Parts: sequence; C-alpha cells; structure tokens
Amino acid sequence: MAESQSSPPVPDQNPLDEVMLAMDIVDTLRHEQSQVEAELNEEARERALVARVRKIYEQQGIEVPEAVVAEGVLAMKRERLVYRPPPRSWKVRAAEMWVDRRRWILLMVAAGAIALGIGWFSGREERARTRREALESQANAASATQNRAEIESILLRHGGPTPPNITDRALVERRELLLREAQGGLASGDLDHAKSRAHELKSLDLFVSAELELKIVAHASATSGVERTSREDRNVQLYYLIVESRDHRGSPWPIDVQDEASGERKASAVFGIRVPKAVYDRVKADKLDNRIVDDALVGQKLPGQGKIRWLVDFEGGMILQW
Repeated sequence: MAESQSSPPVPDQNPLDEVMLAMDIVDTLRHEQSQVEAELNEEARERALVARVRKIYEQQGIEVPEAVVAEGVLAMKRERLVYRPPPRSWKVRAAEMWVDRRRWILLMVAAGAIALGIGWFSGREERARTRREALESQANAASATQNRAEIESILLRHGGPTPPNITDRALVERRELLLREAQGGLASGDLDHAKSRAHELKSLDLFVSAELELKIVAHASATSGVERTSREDRNVQLYYLIVESRDHRGSPWPIDVQDEASGERKASAVFGIRVPKAVYDRVKADKLDNRIVDDALVGQKLPGQGKIRWLVDFEGGMILQW
C-alpha cells in the first residue's frame, strides 16, 4: 500500500511574536531605507528594501514570511507602530509636574520666601506708620494741652470785667467780643480760634494800659522819611515819615500795622506814616539842618486810651517796608 504523502506541519504562530517581528522589521526598514532611497525610485526602493530585510534576517537564521515583510512595509508607509506623544491633557500635565516635582518644589519655596519677605517688609512699614501716627497723636495732644494752658492763663489775667480806665465805648465792645469768642472757643475745643482771640484780648488790654510816644527816627544814619509813587495813580507822589513807638521806659512797643502797599499786617515798633508834602518837607529841612530831627515827636497815647493822638497831619496810611 503506497504511503500517503502527508502535508508539512504548520508551525504554531504566536500573534505577539508576529507583532514584535513586525515592529523589528519596521525599525530595520527605516534603517535600511536611508541607504537606498537616494538611488532608487519608490517601487524599486520598496523591492530593494524587502530583499535587503529578508537577507538580513536569513543571515541571522530567522525565516520571515513574505506576508510579514509586506505588512512591515505597509506599516512603515502608514507610519504605524510609531510612537506618538499623548495629547496635552490635564493628566499629561500632572504627570509632567510630578516628574519635575523637584523643580516645582524649589519654585514654591522661592515664592514662599519672597512672600514672607514682602509680608515682613509690609509689616515693618505698617509698624513704622503706626509709630509715626502714635507720635503725631502724642505731639498733637501735647500741643493741645499747651495751647489750652496758655489760653486759660491769658483769660485768668484778662478775662475779668473791663478795666475802669477804658472809657471808649468802641473799645469796651471790642474787648467784650474778644472775651466771649476766646471763652467759647475754649469750651468747644476750637483752640486755634480761642488762642487767636485770647492774644488779641491781651494785646488790647496792654495797649490801652500803656503810655506811648511815637517819634520820628531821628539819628543821622537812619532813614527819617521816604517818597513813593501811588500805585493807583502814577502821577501822585506819597510822603511817609518813619516813626518808632516806645513806652514810658523807652522800650520799643510794637503796635498793629497794616502796610497799605502790600496788604501785610503785623505788629511792629517801627513803621512809616503817610503825611502831606508840607509836613514831609518841614521834617526834611529839620534833618538837613544838623543831620538830626529836633522836633521828632509826632504822636502820643495816654493810659486808658485806645487810640494814638497824632501831633502832625496823619493821612491814615502806613507802610512796613521802604
């Protein structure tokens, strides 16, 4: 009986082995492609690649089915089995941050140190500002205490009834008004207003009680008179005598003066009074005679009086600068 011819056994094929082989083929194809692609066209290149790859594997004793080689070529063309990075999702970003965690930790530590530094500096500035405000508050409180004590001291001496030697009704009314405003400001806490009125009251009482003489500044090196052109009319000339106010002991006594040219107002013992040209010329001739003014007395104020009695024609204007 003739032996029946049996078919060759079909080797077991493991799908995983084929996949790994295909991947290896793709890598080999990429490596070999660079050596032949410059010389051959696409179809010839493909045949050459297949032949070369099969030869490489045959030299290693590995039998590669033609179908597997063809599948590798096709996969290379379609760029299969090539690693592609995953899309930039939040999971991928989280994984990257975990890998770079050391760098992120250093950044966070640096940011924390900066934040602490800013907080410390801000706190220092805040503490300095608080100290400044506390010092200012203390200074204001001390100033208020001093002002209140000063006002109370003035009112203690000048806050009584109008002295009997003040007989001028206008002066009496002015004094009573200043006293009321000083007392009212002290009671309401308006110390600036109260202080201003208290000092006016004090000056008024002292002026009324004083005995004053007003004389022309007479010595040779001093200016005894000046001429000015009127600011309103450039054709008008104004004449001033420079005088000094002194009390009965000969001490300078400042009185309230408002400069009619500048509008400045202040207490001064030396100032100019405006007089007619005839008075100015007489005083000028008196000084030119022997370099001094012999007839120097131009005004007086007796105790109890609130106004100066002028002994020359005084036109009402005064100056503080010349």
